[in-house]
Amino acid sequence: MSLASPPPVDRRARAEQEASQKNALRQGGAKLQVDDGKTADLQIQTCENRGCYAGAAIAPDVLAALKSGKELKLSFQNLAKETITIPMPLTDFAAAYDKIK
Repeated sequence: MSLASPPPVDRRARAEQEASQKNALRQGGAKLQVDDGKTADLQIQTCENRGCYAGAAIAPDVLAALKSGKELKLSFQNLAKETITIPMPLTDFAAAYDKIK
């Protein structure tokens, strides 16, 4: 029986590939939508191995929609340019927001 060792990992090439992928995700941004309302663009600020991060000021009309809405949808494109949508319930959002004001 013969065991072959795996090919060596080119760490630099791997790091460059990961950086390229993260850059592609950042450039695509994300979109927020409450229920069936209008979508809002969200710029992705940075990405790391655990995920990507975005931050933005919430306009008063968006905050009102979040408080009265039923579902928040966050969508973005993966590296294959497929749209991924993550639905999040807004149950108790208004009460939780009021507690942190």
